[in-house]
Formats: sequence, structure tokens, C-alpha cells
Amino acid sequence: MRKEVLVLCAALSFAGCAHLEALRDRNSAVSYVSKEISEHESEMVGADMAKFLSGQFPAAKTTIYVEPSNTLLRSVLVKGLTEKGFGILDIKPEKDPVVILQYFVTGFDNGILWRMRYQDRIASRYYARRPDGSLSFSNKIAVRGTEK
Repeated sequence: MRKEVLVLCAALSFAGCAHLEALRDRNSAVSYVSKEISEHESEMVGADMAKFLSGQFPAAKTTIYVEPSNTLLRSVLVKGLTEKGFGILDIKPEKDPVVILQYFVTGFDNGILWRMRYQDRIASRYYARRPDGSLSFSNKIAVRGTEK
């Protein structure tokens, strides 16, 4: 009986380690855009995110690493930041003083929510969907966190 309990404990320990590894991989630093976001919405939201970030940092003095997502929204965001004068890195830096940007864009039946992480801050904005299906930009951007 004692041997069976020890074997069971060992098996549960290994299963727990595998589960923790899967959670770590799922929470890795990769940005996310839900599939429900249309091309038109990706263009509008990506441009709005770039506009917001241009008010948070001095463009000519800031380099940003935008976490990968292989989406149209990321392309629009990077293009908008580049046009505003930001330096963009495609490879995550080891030690350089750059802004690492991670974002999550989620679609809902009645709107779209984006959330960005950069430095010690999280910014978010919700776009309500109007009756005609278009997005409303009337909601303000909420920022929480501290400046270094």
C-alpha cells in the first residue's frame, strides 16, 4: 500500500510539472489578436494604438520592440509607429533600453477590447459596437501602473 501511494505521488508530481510547463508556454510573451477582428477593424484599432503610444513616449528617442503576432493589426501598428518616428526592433533585445510592447486584442459581440503592456503600465480601451456594426471611439483609454 505504501509503495502504491509513493508511486501515485510521483506520478502526480510529474503531471503537475508538465502542467506548469504548459502554463508557462501559454503565458509566453506573444501578442494576441482574436480571429473575430475584421481587416477594417484591425486597421482602425492598430492606427489608434499607434496614436496612443505616440503620446506616451518621445518618438525620435524611443525604440520599441513589438511582440510578434503575424497579424494585419501588428503590421498597421508597426507602420503607424514608424511613420511617427519610432524605432522598431524585430528581434527582442537582451539588455538595450527599449520599450517592450505586448498587446491583446479581443473581439466581443458588442465590441472590441485591446490591452497593451509596456514598461510597468497596462493601457486598455474598449470600442463599443454601434447598431450599424461600426466601432465607437468614444470610450477613453485607461492606463494603470507607475512610471519608472
